[in-house]
Amino acid sequence: EHVEQDYTPFIRLISEKESRDFAELRRLRITAMECGLKDWVTFLETVPKLSELELAFGEGAVDLRLFDMLFNETDVRNDSKSSAPGPNGSVTSTISSPRRSILLPSLSTLKVSGLPGTTLQRFLLFRESHGCPVPSVLVHKKGRDNATDDLQSTGRVDYYELSDDDEDEEGDEDEDDEGEEEA
Repeated sequence: EHVEQDYTPFIRLISEKESRDFAELRRLRITAMECGLKDWVTFLETVPKLSELELAFGEGAVDLRLFDMLFNETDVRNDSKSSAPGPNGSVTSTISSPRRSILLPSLSTLKVSGLPGTTLQRFLLFRESHGCPVPSVLVHKKGRDNATDDLQSTGRVDYYELSDDDEDEEGDEDEDDEGEEEA
């Protein structure tokens, strides 16, 4: 039996500004997670180098509202302070100021299942309009709809089938189901 657990305290812990434990994280796969939206965004702000993200949506999987948070802009501090001689030779310094950026600016591969094609279209347009397109987008073939077919016909999306990991998990579930039928 699968017991749902809220991962908000864990996400909050690993997202603390002082913690740089995940600053170098490049690949993240989440097949099921319950988490507060604000804490999810805070976590994503701590992994700016993340380049591959895999999310599974649907019943008992990742909540679509977590994906919607990827449309948010965030304040990014520009910590570079410069000192430059002014016209009269005096030195001036600039104070760092926040600038707007999108979450996961290094994202180059998105792999999803259970995400509606219209949501994916909106996301890709959002990323492109902010100068951060996602070059590789993979959609599980069971998630095909008119919108994903349109994206696929223009070369913006490819379909994938079950991975070896997915087949192993399904095989385990099938064995569990068979055992229940026999009992």
